[in-house]
Amino acid sequence: MPKSAVHVEFSVLTSDRLKIRFSPYHVAILDAIKTIPSRAYDAKDRTWSLNLRELKKCEEALKSLTAVDVSIEPVPDNVLRLLTDSEAKHVVPTDLSLIMDPALIERLFPFQKLGVTFGIERGGRLLLADEMGLGKSVQALTLARYYKAEWPLLIVCPSSVKSAWKMQINKFFPIIQNLYLIDKGTDVLPTARTSNTVVIMSYDQMVMKKKELEAACYYVIIFDESHMLKDGKAKRTQVAFSLSRKASRVILLSGTPALSRPAELFSQIRLVNERLFPNFQQFAIRYCDGKQGRFCFEAKGCTNSEELTAILLKRVMIRRLKSQVLRDLPDKRREVVYLSGDKIDSRMSSLQKAKRAFETNKQVTDGRGPNECLLEYFSLTGIVKAAAVCSHILDNYFYPDAPKKKVLIFAHHQIVLDTVQVEVQKRNLKSVRIDGQTSSKERGNLCQAFQVSYLFI
Repeated sequence: MPKSAVHVEFSVLTSDRLKIRFSPYHVAILDAIKTIPSRAYDAKDRTWSLNLRELKKCEEALKSLTAVDVSIEPVPDNVLRLLTDSEAKHVVPTDLSLIMDPALIERLFPFQKLGVTFGIERGGRLLLADEMGLGKSVQALTLARYYKAEWPLLIVCPSSVKSAWKMQINKFFPIIQNLYLIDKGTDVLPTARTSNTVVIMSYDQMVMKKKELEAACYYVIIFDESHMLKDGKAKRTQVAFSLSRKASRVILLSGTPALSRPAELFSQIRLVNERLFPNFQQFAIRYCDGKQGRFCFEAKGCTNSEELTAILLKRVMIRRLKSQVLRDLPDKRREVVYLSGDKIDSRMSSLQKAKRAFETNKQVTDGRGPNECLLEYFSLTGIVKAAAVCSHILDNYFYPDAPKKKVLIFAHHQIVLDTVQVEVQKRNLKSVRIDGQTSSKERGNLCQAFQVSYLFI
């Protein structure tokens, strides 16, 4: 009588555990798995797992079976090496407050201190991917400050948050006097190499000033919203590569790491560690369902995502969700976000004109008085900020693959609500709107619908 044939597949579950699947079911396979001390069963996933250290023991138990013909699909050797090899970690001082500002270290929450420690252990080259709202910027600045002997510091970010970075530096590092915001092409980069110099610029300005930046040779760089470097062929990514290769410390920040679109992660990974995945095609075949299409090589899918996540967390990435660090977080608090950029700058001249007319309290040429000026000023503030506010909301809360969360938006101006409503409809997001024209009866129904239905805005 021929023996039953069973296929057993090992795959990565976390950085220290492997998942086991086998088909068809056979009691002998189950008995062999149960001999492993670290085995565990996931009733939801209907799979077994074991500690990575006991992989060889499990394989030997399966191969020793005589009642069944076992074929084993192992985890590739190069993947096991990435998970098991002890990469030399940099030594972290026992007490950071002895070599850094004690007041700064004291202000960090425990999970933020762990983020800084993670970065030091990896030599200041990492992807800091905490969920939005967990203080990635202060962790990045603290880590960068640890390497102040290698400053000046270069911060590259979207144009709209340059001012926010300036405010964070002024808040946490008031000692820094030489703070340069590069706003236009004629702005000159500082030449002094001091530990109190910080340069902040947008990605577009980074491309424009490529030669100047390469000549200045920045050794500590922060790339904020690093998903903007997802296209390896884009000019901004090529410039970022050039700067990163010369830098000793490269800190990437992203609250939205595209773990479900791994092809977009490849260039970001290489910015901090080129040796981790040296070949895109091999990376794509393993993690992006890469294959030769009709006209070119295609890498649009997602495969072995748990394995990739485990490798990244082991080597270059740290990511915490709010739900994981809830005990460390303080009570909810109000935060003011200052927006800037082209969407605001293009309308600022008309707003400033209205503001001057209101503040001087003088009659304007068409006979309008102070009240009319105030009304115009109030109305223009809504027009100026509508597009930027809408972009901020959508980019931070409703990006592709964003976790589903309910968001309440309060606005003074109808134009802001109108703009948000149009854009969320374009993205097929379900929402309700309550304003001054909504009747009392409708308000109650809409509130109830928002609370119990599949509505997010």
